[in-house]
Amino acid sequence: MNPGRLMTAARFASQTLWPRARRVHYIFIFGLALILSLGGITACTPVALPPVPAASAPWPLAPGDRLRIIVFEQNQLGGEFAVDEDGAVSLPLIGRVRVAGLVSCQAQQLMAARLVGGLVKNPKVNIDVLHYRPVYVYGEVTRPGAYDFAGNPTVVQAVTLAGGFTYRAETDGLSVMRYGDPERRRWSASETTPIGPGDTVFVPERWF
Repeated sequence: MNPGRLMTAARFASQTLWPRARRVHYIFIFGLALILSLGGITACTPVALPPVPAASAPWPLAPGDRLRIIVFEQNQLGGEFAVDEDGAVSLPLIGRVRVAGLVSCQAQQLMAARLVGGLVKNPKVNIDVLHYRPVYVYGEVTRPGAYDFAGNPTVVQAVTLAGGFTYRAETDGLSVMRYGDPERRRWSASETTPIGPGDTVFVPERWF
């Protein structure tokens, strides 16, 4: 081939093809950097949850609770009873009494009033809660599931019952769903947040 034509072809390639290849390369690098930066912004700015509402004893009664009911001087009317799914307990003489949503002292007053109607003179009723409904722990814990409620536990105590955090747990993103919330909302929580019977604790997975 003619050496002059070879030199002309080489100059054409250096002046047109190579600069174009470099431009394509730079555009690709810029686009990739833009995608990564946007992805990083999305990953670092999660939707913030509202702070969890306060929870403290006395706890309202609900299905799953087990009660010891004592009617003074009327032993045959008392005993151990479970709160059924409809929120009621079945008692001798007065039948079913709905106690869901009431604290113990309110349920005592209600039962005493019903017993007066059942021809018991001056009834005195006492209710001890033997077991509340469990708390639930899900997400990045060793043993997710339901656990007995006792005392005035916090989120970290509930997590301890579930075997503790896994190595993937994001402890800054804890959340709680309060029992009985019709909207089933998740609320932002910390390790020291108090929880009540029936509450659900969620432990998210960390990404990095």
